[in-house]
Amino acid sequence: MEESKRDIDQEQGVLHRKRNGILTWQQILFSVNIACAVGFALLVYISKNQGSWTSKNDSTYFFLRSAYRINDLLRLNSTGAISTREVARKFPSQLSQAGDELLVLGTVFCLAALILLLVRLVAASRLYRESFRRAGGAMALLAAPACYLYASKLTWSWAGEPHSHPSSFWQSSPLILFVAEVSCLGIFRGIYRKRSIPA
Repeated sequence: MEESKRDIDQEQGVLHRKRNGILTWQQILFSVNIACAVGFALLVYISKNQGSWTSKNDSTYFFLRSAYRINDLLRLNSTGAISTREVARKFPSQLSQAGDELLVLGTVFCLAALILLLVRLVAASRLYRESFRRAGGAMALLAAPACYLYASKLTWSWAGEPHSHPSSFWQSSPLILFVAEVSCLGIFRGIYRKRSIPA
């Protein structure tokens, strides 16, 4: 009798550790997903600033300055020697792009660590468990489109060609697709809530 009770306690301990491990991985992946979505939106913002006829702010300068500092720290050449023979545009070498890539990876990693810290701070509350269980998947699914739309809204009037897109952001096809996605998610959520899945 005592042996069976001990076996049950051991099984429950193993299940508890597995559940905690799964929750930890879920929190980590959620944080990385949100951080990647924000990093993607920042890159969209910086690239649209760089691609506009006149720079609207200094975001491109700060990004490139940070990338060049990483290259200098790694002792990599950021720019090649100037040659008058070659008039065509040359793409930077892979070594000179290391600063850009490390800057993006470092930014996303630090942002993911900050989000994970915030998630861990509120993880003990009951409200967190209920909200994360219900809305965590939807937040992870819709984070990248929402961040892209936010960056697009901020940069909507920066286009190089005046008639390259509709005059209003609210009539754009990415926003219409995002609203359709959210609507479909709401419909599926309603269907799932009405149907009970047997244990």
